[in-house]
Amino acid sequence: CLERVWMLPDVVCDDHAAPYSQLTADEKVDCNSRAFQDACIFILVIELVERLCYYTFAGSQEFFLEQLGYSVQQSAGLNSAFTTLCYLWPLVGGYMADTFWGRYKTIVFFAS
Repeated sequence: CLERVWMLPDVVCDDHAAPYSQLTADEKVDCNSRAFQDACIFILVIELVERLCYYTFAGSQEFFLEQLGYSVQQSAGLNSAFTTLCYLWPLVGGYMADTFWGRYKTIVFFAS
């Protein structure tokens, strides 16, 4: 299913990569299962909400800071710093996940 839909030669299963054709029936992903579909919908909704929040906040932050008394240069600088941190923070999370905690503990830690 994953090879056909996404053309991936390998599937990561329990932190090890194995060719999809060599996985047992228990290890293969059932793309038609309700749990798989629910997980995909959950991920898509989370991504939608995340982007909506980011672009709403980033778009209105500079105007809001100007209303608080910051100059145009200061508010633009703070907005640029916010954008930079938003793009760099996932690198920190990825480093922490790969080095110390593992992906699931990192997701729980940074999400809470």
